[in-house]
Amino acid sequence: MDRRKWSLIGAAWVLILVAVGYGVPLIATAVAGPKDALTARGGPEFIIPPTDHPPLTAMEAARAVLSKGHSEKRQQTETRRAAAPSPPQPQVPSPASPKDGGQRTPLSQEVQPQSPAFPVQTLQFAQEAVPSDDEDAPYAVKVTIQTNVAMQPTSVLVNCDGELTNGEYHLAGVGVLMGHYWGYTKDRHGYWILLKETSFRPETPIVATLKSKRPFRVLSVTKGPPA
Repeated sequence: MDRRKWSLIGAAWVLILVAVGYGVPLIATAVAGPKDALTARGGPEFIIPPTDHPPLTAMEAARAVLSKGHSEKRQQTETRRAAAPSPPQPQVPSPASPKDGGQRTPLSQEVQPQSPAFPVQTLQFAQEAVPSDDEDAPYAVKVTIQTNVAMQPTSVLVNCDGELTNGEYHLAGVGVLMGHYWGYTKDRHGYWILLKETSFRPETPIVATLKSKRPFRVLSVTKGPPA
């Protein structure tokens, strides 16, 4: 019985001591305020400055940190750009000045249109022996003269290796010739044809029949004397 009594008495003292240990600081806090309470507990003396701004939330603190990081990175990039050397600018040569002894180069040069080149006129001929209807000139040669471009007036000379007695001509495909003339050279080895009012064209060749007392042949066909 005595042992149980002393056990109860010991438990009561423990409760009293615990109550005393926690009660004194609480009473000091209520009477003296937080600062004196901390001092009464034996802790360090803290001074909390007053502030008018509410405390930041976790989201606002994270945004502030990210904004500061972006600002520092942008500032570093601008610093590197400012320190980098600028590329060299191309130098454009200025036209030479007469005072410097040079010649001024024109900025633009007009291209003059070129006139079309006309083809060079050429005459071609073909000859063949044909029967003659003249007893005094039993030898006859038919000559076909061709041009590559139109001619007006036209003057051609048929050169032969023998003396000619007479001759006649016409334009293929043309019925009546107007303003035309014919003649011989002094030695009668050449037959001259002159067309003033009729155009000599590639599609209308000159067909001439020349006659002689003796066999002969055509050597060449050239331009005749001017009209």
